[in-house]
Parts: sequence; structure tokens; C-alpha cells
Amino acid sequence: MKAQIEINLDNDIFQLGGGIELGRLLHSLAEDVENNNACNLGSYIAIIDINGNRVGEFEIVKSEDEVITQGDKKLKEFLEN
Repeated sequence: MKAQIEINLDNDIFQLGGGIELGRLLHSLAEDVENNNACNLGSYIAIIDINGNRVGEFEIVKSEDEVITQGDKKLKEFLEN
């Protein structure tokens, strides 16, 4: 499994003082992860900027190299060739 974090920096809030807002979002996300014990597959947290706009997401997903079945393994090998 892996934690996947995506934050869209194209929002207006990031044009002025973007580093401050990004730091605030990451700090808030860390608190949300800790408070919700978001470490299981499928855990999801929406990332909301100070203006209330959804600008990203945090999710625990299956790693690309995790193989569930023999069929998945064969498909992965086929696609890599």
C-alpha cells in the first residue's frame, strides 16, 4: 500500500503566499490523518483550501507492484512487454 497525496496548485489561493497555504494544508492533512487513523486501504481525505474549495485528496491505495492474483501478474507482465 501507499499514501497518495495530490494537491492542485492552480487555485487562486496559491498565487499570493502559496507557500503559506500549502504549509497550512499539509499541517491540516497531517492532523486529519492522525485523528482519523487513516492508514488502511481505501482511507480518503479531501483537501480543502482556506476558501473552502476542494484542491486535492489524500488516499491509501494499493501499490502498483502489489499483485493480487496470478491473472493480475500475467496481465502486468503482458503490459510491460
